[in-house]
This record gives sequence, structure tokens and C-alpha cells, in this order.
Amino acid sequence: MKLKKSKYQIFTETLEQLEQESVISKEQKDHMVGHVEPLSFDWKRLARFSFVIAIICTLISFITLIEDARIMKAIIGLFSDNQLILSGFVGLLSLGFFYSGWQYAKKFPLRVFSTETIHFFGVILFTTSIGLIANHYELHYVRDHYWFLLPSIISLEIAYLVKSKLIWIFALLNVGGWFGASTGYWGGGYFLGMNYPLRFVLLGAITFLAAYAFKKNISRGDFYGPTKVIGLLWMFISLWILSIWGNETGWNDVSHIDQLYWSICFAVVSVLAIYFSLRVDDGTLRGFGLTFLFINLYTRFFEYFWEGTHKALFFAILAASLYIIASKAERIWNLSLTTKKATE
Repeated sequence: MKLKKSKYQIFTETLEQLEQESVISKEQKDHMVGHVEPLSFDWKRLARFSFVIAIICTLISFITLIEDARIMKAIIGLFSDNQLILSGFVGLLSLGFFYSGWQYAKKFPLRVFSTETIHFFGVILFTTSIGLIANHYELHYVRDHYWFLLPSIISLEIAYLVKSKLIWIFALLNVGGWFGASTGYWGGGYFLGMNYPLRFVLLGAITFLAAYAFKKNISRGDFYGPTKVIGLLWMFISLWILSIWGNETGWNDVSHIDQLYWSICFAVVSVLAIYFSLRVDDGTLRGFGLTFLFINLYTRFFEYFWEGTHKALFFAILAASLYIIASKAERIWNLSLTTKKATE
């Protein structure tokens, strides 16, 4: 059995501690250590990131192709009579990718990243096909928002069936776009008294809570992490925007009371995230809470002291505060090293 170096170190240190406490014998420890070895290089991570970069480069190439006026003029001329023909052609291509991905998964069941990439291109082509149909019938993204929910739902279904995190993230972002467009159509700048950032705080909270449904579902537990991160991103970034603009649609409409109120709400949510992360030992939630708590504090620092403070003094205070944080972090790190050496 092979483990990452960090996990292998934790594994061996745990066994050594159990041996010192006479929970296991030296022979048992040596037997278990003998069945585990550290990975010399994380090829899995390299494969994952390489495929993601390949997808990004392909999308950039596709966008560059679309922006080429001569090529687009030739394509439009070829399908000028009916865009539905082009849509059907792209739709067939997407089905070809889905079928190829299915066959590839059967032939090479361990090549999960290759299969995921093939399916992802199928989803991109399917979404493009829907977009071409919408353009043919002159559908508007906001006015005809129900039509644009279709590819998001189908993408979620495909991701669920093929267990693809990448497609799942893409579909969730599409759902976020549809949510913004649909609530904008129903309520304009305000929907049920909420501006766009406040709506996405609500959507982020719902998405974050929904992630725990996947955590309990063993067969679909892989979607817990991406769903939780997307929900937290929506919620905390929206709270940060609210702490600057408040529940208003323009900068000139914001009062200091609104900014103070939403800044306090932002801080409370960050502290609650840290508290619950310590209760349930959730590193991701703790990281979001700490990061956005500091973002909130430094945003307020810029907000209240940028104009009335000499810039030399302003950056000196900023540097001093960062130095104090770094010193505290270094001290905690050294304390953990000292404790580790003492146990050895």
C-alpha cells in the first residue's frame, strides 16, 4: 500500500505513539509499517492538474477561434440558412463524446481523469448546442431563463451518473448563473428585498447545507467537497461585497450604518465558521472562516483609515499588524515542532 509522504509520516508517528503507550507491540508496528510505503511522486495529482490545464487551453483555443472574424464569417455563411443544422451537428458531436467516454471507461476503468475529460467536452458541446438553439429562436438569457436551466440540470445528472467532480462544478456554476438571471427577471435589482450579493449569500448557505446530504451518501460522497467549497465561496464572497456596498444597488446609496451592520454580520459568520470547524474538525470550513475574517478586518482598515491617514503611517501600521500575525503563527508552529520532538 502506498501513501502520500505527509500521510505516511502521520501513519508512522501514530504507530510509534501507540507502541510507546503499549497499545501495540514493536512486532505489530513493524508488521504494519512493512505493508505501507511512501509515494516517491504524486502522479495522480500531476495527471489531474495536467488534464485540467489541457481543458483550459482547449477552451481558450475555442474562444480564440470564435473571435476570429474570418473563420466565424465562413461558419455563419455555411449555416446561414438554419442555425438548427449547426446545433444538431454540435449536439451529435456531444453524443459522440458521451459514447466515447462510456466505452473508454469500460475499456480502461482506472483511467478516471481521461474519462472525465472526455465527458466534460461532451457537456461543453451539449451546452453549446443549446446556446445555438437559443440564438436561433432569439431567446434572452434573462427573459427566457427557464430554457437556460435545462443544460444545468442535464449536466448535474451526467456528473452524478459518471461521478465527475469537474462536470459537477461546471453545472453548479451554471446553476448560479441561472439563479442570478431568473431572480433578476423576477425582481430586477431587488428580489424579495434582496440585492444580488444577498441572494447569493442565501444560495451559498443552501448549497453548503446541501453538501452534507452527499457526505451521508456513501456512493456519491465525492461531491461533498466541491459542493461545500462552491457554497462557501458564494456565501463568503457575497458577504464581503455586502460589507462594502450593503443591501443597495449603487455605491452612492450606501450609508455607514449599513456598512457597519453587514461588516458585523460578515464577522459573525466567519467566527461561527471557525467555531463549528473546530467542533467537527473541518479544515476547509476553518480556512474559509479565518481567511475571510482577516479579509473583513483589513477591508475595514482600508475603508476607515485610507483617506485620513498619511500613507507612510498607513502602511507602517499594516506591516506591523502582519508582522504580529506572522510572529504568532511562527510561535505556534515552533511549539508544535517542540512538542513533536519531546514525544520522540
